[in-house]
Amino acid sequence: MPTPAASDWRVMAACSSTRPPSGAQIDSDRRSWSLEPERGATAELIHQGEVVGMAVRLRKEATPVYVSAGHKMDLPTAVQIVQMVGMGYREPETTRRAHRLVNELRRQANASQTSIDR
Repeated sequence: MPTPAASDWRVMAACSSTRPPSGAQIDSDRRSWSLEPERGATAELIHQGEVVGMAVRLRKEATPVYVSAGHKMDLPTAVQIVQMVGMGYREPETTRRAHRLVNELRRQANASQTSIDR
C-alpha cells in the first residue's frame, strides 16, 4: 500500500462526533483539530474517514507522539500503555532506554575503532 501524501492525513474528530476529542480544540476551518498543550491531550488521526491512530502529548507543550493499534492490541489500549510509560518525557521510557543503549554502544564502537586506527 503506498504511503499517502501528508495532505491526505488529518488530525480531526471522528465524523460522528460533534465535539473535538479530549484535549483538542477546533481549528478555524472547522474540519480539523489542534491538540491542547497539556500532558495527556489526545486527538484522533483520521485517514480517508477511518481512525488510524491517535496523537498523544506526553509532556506539556511537547510535540505529540503518534500511536496506532498493533498486533492483537486496540487503539485505546495502545494509547493507555504509551501514556503509562511516558513518565513526563516526549518519548515513552522504553524508547528512551533503547536510544540510550544504542548511543552508548555506538560510542564504544567508535572509541575502539579510533584506537585501532592509531
